[in-house]
Amino acid sequence: MRRVFAVCCLILIAGDSPRGTEVTLDGLSAAAPSSWKAEPAATRGRLYQFQIGRVSGDKEDAELVIVKLPPSPAVEQIAKLKDLFLLPTSLPKDQAVREWTIKNSKAVLTCLDIQGTYHPKKNSVDAAVREVRPDYRLLAAVWISPEGSYLIRLLGPKRTVSTQAAAFEAWLRNFK
Repeated sequence: MRRVFAVCCLILIAGDSPRGTEVTLDGLSAAAPSSWKAEPAATRGRLYQFQIGRVSGDKEDAELVIVKLPPSPAVEQIAKLKDLFLLPTSLPKDQAVREWTIKNSKAVLTCLDIQGTYHPKKNSVDAAVREVRPDYRLLAAVWISPEGSYLIRLLGPKRTVSTQAAAFEAWLRNFK
């Protein structure tokens, strides 16, 4: 019995980490990192939703959501996302905002990495109660293809999102 237990432990240690939830857009799929915990969609418009656990020192978890967009140019969507942030004065603009493009067999993804103070209720009726979240970071991709448009958005405290930046970009590039 001990041998069986030892062999099972070795398999778990030596084997690949379990794959995360499979995400499919326009018939292309990629497994999300296993540390991203799939959740039921909080609103009707969300196709996928993931919780990403906070790192030590952060007060909140990060969240990744995917929503279907009405047809519109990616530039417009990226501009709307930028409007939600006040850039930090301590960083040059080219370090606080980065844009790049990823192409796969069916879509062009216009990507954004922005950090600063997040204003989730930008159009609040009462500016005095406008919510602000300092030291936030957003990684986003606007997926445009003949079959549809999607917004993929990873948002949360800067340290937590920073630990996921490489995994997020690799995941976007893995859609096959």
